[in-house]
Amino acid sequence: YQDNRDGLSRRLAAVDEAALPRLLLGLHNPDAVVCANMQAALGAFTKKWGPGSPRSQQLIVQLCEEFDQFSPAGREKTLLFMTTYLQQEESKPLPPNLARGIGELLLTAERDDALRGASLLLAAELVDCVQPGQWVDACREMADRGLSDQQQGPRVAALQLLLREPMRKDKEL
Repeated sequence: YQDNRDGLSRRLAAVDEAALPRLLLGLHNPDAVVCANMQAALGAFTKKWGPGSPRSQQLIVQLCEEFDQFSPAGREKTLLFMTTYLQQEESKPLPPNLARGIGELLLTAERDDALRGASLLLAAELVDCVQPGQWVDACREMADRGLSDQQQGPRVAALQLLLREPMRKDKEL
């Protein structure tokens, strides 16, 4: 799969929404490579549709709703997909319903040690896509936990979060 990931993702995106149920089902698979393939395919969909399109936004809502049902690898790849989604300029500003959904997802996911690094990467993108000051308090708490993490990855991600403009404006930091 890994060698053909981009080609397969483009072909799935050509099938359009008919492939989405299978992609979401793939995020239940415990195999990280399978979930990475699903992540790439989801990225191809949102690239084709455009990040600001109602279909892309509905996909994000659906991923938030089904997140707890995914395998650990599926949850991690979902967080990484959302991070990439928020990095696209057309996704800014993030509609309030998506900001709330992603933010609530972050509050849950970040408390899982295995997902902390990916959650902090997503949090850094989220604070750049929402109204000024929104999610700063929750992200500050997440960064504090990340800085105390035993693993290097979450500590680096926490520092990257703290370097974001909305976080630097916070005088308490």
